[in-house]
Amino acid sequence: MTAPGMEKLYFLLCGIGCAVFGACLLWRRLDLFLNGERTPGRVVGWEPRGRRVYFHPVVAFTAVDGAQYQITSYAGYSTKPEIDSFPVIYLSRRPAKALVYSALHFWAAPLVLLAISAGPLFLFFR
Repeated sequence: MTAPGMEKLYFLLCGIGCAVFGACLLWRRLDLFLNGERTPGRVVGWEPRGRRVYFHPVVAFTAVDGAQYQITSYAGYSTKPEIDSFPVIYLSRRPAKALVYSALHFWAAPLVLLAISAGPLFLFFR
């Protein structure tokens, strides 16, 4: 294969990889959104992560069965916002796998991956 052919293959593989991963993540989020339990959660702390520190909220909530859980959000903030609560969504069979329910924390990752996949796929089919 020539160098341009290898580039096209790279674009195809990257685009498909991002699209598949984004679609799987979106499918799981939709399942959680449609079948999950919603409950209020309270911020009990902030976990700093990364070289350039981002603060991820640690949220405590009570599941339907009365058990207490704590989760750390996947998304973080560059500064600690003055937020004391977040809604939480979880499947009753797996409450420890709960997610903070907001546009940033819940929907951003799958939608960004799907959007990113459009670039390489466009370059492949161009």
